[in-house]
Amino acid sequence: MEVTLGKPDAKLSGLDCVGEPLELTVPNGQKVILTTSYENLCSSASTTVSVTRPTSDSPVPDILALIAKGGTFLGYEASGNIYALSPQKNKILSIDATCKISADRKSTQNVKITYQNPPRVAVSAGFLLGTTGIQSYGIKTVQNGVGTGGVVNTQNSIAVTGAPSVQFIPFSFVNLYVAGSRTLSLGPQMGIGVNPNLSTAKVEFFASPISVGWHDFYFSSGFHIGQHEKLIGGFAVGDLTPTSLNKAPIGWTYYTGLGFSFSYNLKPLVKGGSTMSSKAK
Repeated sequence: MEVTLGKPDAKLSGLDCVGEPLELTVPNGQKVILTTSYENLCSSASTTVSVTRPTSDSPVPDILALIAKGGTFLGYEASGNIYALSPQKNKILSIDATCKISADRKSTQNVKITYQNPPRVAVSAGFLLGTTGIQSYGIKTVQNGVGTGGVVNTQNSIAVTGAPSVQFIPFSFVNLYVAGSRTLSLGPQMGIGVNPNLSTAKVEFFASPISVGWHDFYFSSGFHIGQHEKLIGGFAVGDLTPTSLNKAPIGWTYYTGLGFSFSYNLKPLVKGGSTMSSKAK
């Protein structure tokens, strides 16, 4: 992985240049190469490297300060304008590079590199796309002939009141980290949600052996353990019911179907991409 610090814009003669701060998050042990392209413009150059622990790794900052001036970066020798940073674990490197172009002009650049794997457990919220069709039942009033004087007689009957082929169900998920980085990871996922598509909201479940975490989003396919209604008491759709019955006689049963989950991390992890370059302005 390479981070490049570009040379100042020659059109800005007489002005100090401050590059936009760069933030990069990489896995523990990642090798990072820092390349600068302005040495031939500098009358003098210096670089300060500070090392701290990420706040999520320790509540009490453990600060170490290392100073390097065109020489070494945490154990790796500089070669020309290329600096190989020593792989770190659960550390934040803050690199301040200064290039003095002339007596009245200098260029500065800050790079912050966080070495940290994703947490083993992350909670996300989103929805589950259920692909198993379900049916809801209710009472429907139907015409039952015409009586004396043209009065229409009605009767209640059992009817299907809802039959969505696809369900969108709000879900919360627990995501386990197994491999990857903070920008792309793999691991199992489990979830629980409340299905509002039924006549009575019911708790349902989801499980996936492998989900994909991309930045702070999670995508997965897996087993949707849902519930659906079934008619009981010997009733079937279309059967007439007595006027005293104002609700379809139903029971509940579980089923297992295919589901697709989409969710967002409730505690966003990623602050920056996998590679960055900047030109001082």
